[in-house]
Amino acid sequence: WGQEEQRVLASISAHVDARFRVWNASISTMAVNLQGLTHRRSGARRVEAESKQAQEEEIERLKGVNKELSRKLGTALDAKIQLKTVHKENAGLVEEAGSLRRRVKSLEQEQRAAKGKVAEAETLK
Repeated sequence: WGQEEQRVLASISAHVDARFRVWNASISTMAVNLQGLTHRRSGARRVEAESKQAQEEEIERLKGVNKELSRKLGTALDAKIQLKTVHKENAGLVEEAGSLRRRVKSLEQEQRAAKGKVAEAETLK
């Protein structure tokens, strides 16, 4: 081959070499980026799994809290019902005590009246 052809061939070879280096660098950059994305995706999956596990643990904790609160609410409702029953019984007893006081006063008045009659009858003798 002549010098001109060799020069053109060398120029083309240099051009192909330069393009190859650019493509190689580009491929290397893409590989690094892909590796980074894969690593981040793996990390994101791990974080997501940890987050999901934390959420599940929180759900279980809240279920336990809910169960305990339900139990306490049931106990409080039972106590409230018992308290209402006691109040009703107490109101009945208060009413009965008032009735007994009135009866005692009535009997005391009868007794005083009877004593007065006895005293009057003794003075008439």
